Amino acid sequence: MVLGIAAGITAGAALSGCPKNPTIVLTTVSADQTVPLLTQINLSLSSSADPSVHVSSSLVSSYPGLYDGGLPPFGFPAQFPISVDPDYLSGSVIVRVDGVDNDTGTILATGSTPAEVVPDQQTEASLTLTAVGHCASDGGDAGAACDGGADARTDTGPGGG
Repeated sequence: MVLGIAAGITAGAALSGCPKNPTIVLTTVSADQTVPLLTQINLSLSSSADPSVHVSSSLVSSYPGLYDGGLPPFGFPAQFPISVDPDYLSGSVIVRVDGVDNDTGTILATGSTPAEVVPDQQTEASLTLTAVGHCASDGGDAGAACDGGADARTDTGPGGG
């Protein structure tokens, strides 16, 4: 009887196939001295051949803290795994990360890099965020949206580095 059960399990495993490994792009994000403190990050992967094929996600700092209304900033460098369905998106991609103001949705910092999505494997990408717009032009002291610029980057916080 035990042999019959073992044979049934083996046959079932053969029919279902081996479980696939996840397809992940592990993205290491750093920030240069111009980047203000960030509590929201948007990540996206777009096909290099067809940018209309893309995946994205938004992350909001969820660690307890008291920065700018209660959310602590992300610490950099930080790593973000991006899961991908390789049947939808694979091959050469552009990884883009935007640091966003929680209240206005304004992009405060951005960075991008090419990468490869390899089905059933983890690949790695690295990029550096740089401030954009008024945050970049004045070193991070352009009012509430850029408070905490380069001088406040000494606290890496619990979100990363």
